[in-house]
Amino acid sequence: MAHKTPTWLKKFEFKKGERPSPNTEFKPKASWVEIPCKTCGKLVRLTKNHAENYWKGNCSKKCGYLSFSAEKHPNWKEGRAKENQRLRTTQDYRKWRMKVLVRDDFKCQNCGIENSWEAHHKVSFAKNPESRFEVNNGVCLCNKCHNETKNTRIKK
Repeated sequence: MAHKTPTWLKKFEFKKGERPSPNTEFKPKASWVEIPCKTCGKLVRLTKNHAENYWKGNCSKKCGYLSFSAEKHPNWKEGRAKENQRLRTTQDYRKWRMKVLVRDDFKCQNCGIENSWEAHHKVSFAKNPESRFEVNNGVCLCNKCHNETKNTRIKK
């Protein structure tokens, strides 16, 4: 069984040996541009329409992931993030966390919800290394309250 030709394509059908007339309208050719990738600088060839409306600035998914890396973030401090992450896996950090949770009886000190398992530093962990493991620098919070403290201070 032969497939039916779509109606939009019928106007471009020609009989054997026939050529299109000069009046036949075809889709215009796309205009192409070359733009450098934001991450690696490699030239990427795109249609003008795609470059203006859809292109995000990276030549591949890999470059897209690299453009969002920590090193390119404006607040990045060389080596500090990895060191802080490593410190949060130490025995000292685990002891500090458990002491804070036990002291506050696993109860959120912001809203009062019981069975909360998150310890929050009152004074920043990254910016104040001397007070990282002081129990008085910690407070027990529930997940919701802890997420709200990312950019704000907690209630007293």
